[in-house]
Amino acid sequence: MKYYKFLILTVILFALILLPGCHRQLETNIHQPGVYKHELPQVGPSKEYLAMKAERNGNFHAAKQYYLAWLSSKPSDHDTWFRFACLLSKMDNHKLAALAIDRAIDAGFKDQERLDRQEELDPVRNTSEFKSAYKKMLKIISKSAVDNTERHYISMESVGTYITLLPPDYHTSSKNYPVCLVLHGSDLNEDRYAHVVDKLVRDDVVYVIPRAPFVTPNAFKYNQPGYSGWPTYSIPKDHPIRNNRERFHIAWVMKCLEDAKTKYRIASNQQYILGHSMGAAFTYMIAATHPKQFQSILCYAGYYFDDYQTPTVLEKLKAHKISIYLVHGEDDHVVPKDYAESLYSTLIEHGINAYLNLQPCKHRIDEPIYHVMRQWINQTILNKDLSASLKVKR
Repeated sequence: MKYYKFLILTVILFALILLPGCHRQLETNIHQPGVYKHELPQVGPSKEYLAMKAERNGNFHAAKQYYLAWLSSKPSDHDTWFRFACLLSKMDNHKLAALAIDRAIDAGFKDQERLDRQEELDPVRNTSEFKSAYKKMLKIISKSAVDNTERHYISMESVGTYITLLPPDYHTSSKNYPVCLVLHGSDLNEDRYAHVVDKLVRDDVVYVIPRAPFVTPNAFKYNQPGYSGWPTYSIPKDHPIRNNRERFHIAWVMKCLEDAKTKYRIASNQQYILGHSMGAAFTYMIAATHPKQFQSILCYAGYYFDDYQTPTVLEKLKAHKISIYLVHGEDDHVVPKDYAESLYSTLIEHGINAYLNLQPCKHRIDEPIYHVMRQWINQTILNKDLSASLKVKR
């Protein structure tokens, strides 16, 4: 059999060598207008990406069309079927949403916990189509399970990475510099946020950008590095690790800071944090658990948990006089601005030095947000440009 395969490959190779004219003709046709060129798609974002972008921007009808186009070409994408179902539910098309869940299960979706906790699907759960699909999924899960198997979750020690961005004069001076931790959003990475920092204020500040510790599933799906501060596998609700799973990322960020302080000339009394989305959520949690170590934080487009707004936490934030800047987009459809407004009210009620700044943007870091971040760095970290206001804007 190997001999025949070798013979076939040899014949093909000789054909390519002995028939160069055909090869040249093919090249000519590809570059000839109206022959092959029109059959080649343009390089650009996928229909799936455009669907998610349209959904984040609140354009549900456009998102629906993009999802349908993507799923028509890749019907085995169970994760997109699931997200499509959530979109349909938000559009009040509950029956079709349940059918999309059924398609997701046919394509291989088996994440019971994710299906159980997805709030967008709550209106769909009582439909007969959803109940039938859910029953099917449970049957598939039970068939694929191995008898007498038990899963456990424990802490582990691993190796992570962070990057630093130094001021231009760092290697020619002997002074100490303030440090600003920068925490990236979910599904992203430290290299992406190095470009964010490069658009801010590079003079007189050392920036430390840790990579979040957990690889996200989309990193495999899209073949691009993406990380999260949250464990990306399903942990049972009653498991002790689940109740405090944010501690892994909090401890990791603090370890990066301490390591950077051993490598660079960093002023111990000038430590700050800036975070976006998931990074903003962790920025606030780190400040809440380590208020003594930081002078100020800026949280953009974050979500904030009640566990870190208890009287004990708030008293410590007040006692250490940390200033908290909450920035959010008015039209953010990923994380509603209510999170920032609610936390701001709580902080003000408890006498904490807090500021709220709402900008005419969505979830991304656009130019209005860059402007606010630069202002915060200049005023709060570098004590410059004090005339401009960073306080409440609506």
